[in-house]
Amino acid sequence: MGYTVHMLAALICLLAVPPTPAVMTARRAGLGTDLEIKVWLGAPSPERTAAARAVMDAAFDAIDEVEAQMSEWRPDSDVSRVNLAAGRGPVPVSPSTMQVLLRGRDVSIASDGAFDVTWRGLGGLWDFAGGPVPDPALARAVARRVDYRKLALDPERGTAHLARADMAIGLGGIAKGYAVDRAIAKLAASGFANVVVTAGGDLFATGAKGPDPWRVGIKHPRQPGHLATLDARDEAVVTSGDYERFFERDGVRYHHLLDPETGFPARGCQAVTVVARDAMSADAFATAVFVLGPDRGLALVERTSGVEALVVTEAGRVRVSSGLGGRLKWNGPAPP
Repeated sequence: MGYTVHMLAALICLLAVPPTPAVMTARRAGLGTDLEIKVWLGAPSPERTAAARAVMDAAFDAIDEVEAQMSEWRPDSDVSRVNLAAGRGPVPVSPSTMQVLLRGRDVSIASDGAFDVTWRGLGGLWDFAGGPVPDPALARAVARRVDYRKLALDPERGTAHLARADMAIGLGGIAKGYAVDRAIAKLAASGFANVVVTAGGDLFATGAKGPDPWRVGIKHPRQPGHLATLDARDEAVVTSGDYERFFERDGVRYHHLLDPETGFPARGCQAVTVVARDAMSADAFATAVFVLGPDRGLALVERTSGVEALVVTEAGRVRVSSGLGGRLKWNGPAPP
């Protein structure tokens, strides 16, 4: 009888232990936003769970390394050292920073300067915690400091040089995507092929969630919930919107996505979501399309291989590039 009672107690304890989830999730703060990694474990085991936990930590460390090299707020970062030496001479930078700067230059050329890593020269103009609104003439004058063509890059020597002392670089529109790519590479190298890495509005998904795809929600810029969903596999999905950092004055929304030509917030879009083969490119193109506006931005997307976009215009109309529309599942009627 005693044996039977003990066996029953053991079975009850065993059944009370919750099963290991097939998707393992880890979160951390970094890059000025919330970071999240999801790993599909398949048939979970203690060994695979421990391995996933270790490689997720390594992926977060890879993101931290990118932040240490490319944050404009850290005095010892590559970005800060380049800015400090502006107008004086070349500065050695890490291979990672050089890779990001070169890709940024590519997107600057493609977008005719709508994306420009030297935008940081505008930084002192705006306080998005609540104003004030700068004088437009002053903003245009300060905007003359922004010119990607005056950033000299020497990949062979590994140096970067700003031509004028009043210039500065900022990688907030591209480094986050690069950090996501680095985390994905770290996970893939350890044999985890079914993962999602998210950093704020930047996401990359590989593989699938078992029999189901990774489903990504595209946020509505003015209403709760999602405008549409997208099944993503081995691609990045990045959104830039005027709802991320902004203040309103006299019925006008002033947001952080600045037009390098005017020094003022870009007009024409509420939000832009870009789908691309890597998060670094998606990050930069999301900014470029937003600044260019719906017509010129979508024209850029249509002539760029491997890049698609959804644009919500300033008037709230939804427009989609030719290669993306058929993949979206709309939360409501499909837009005309």
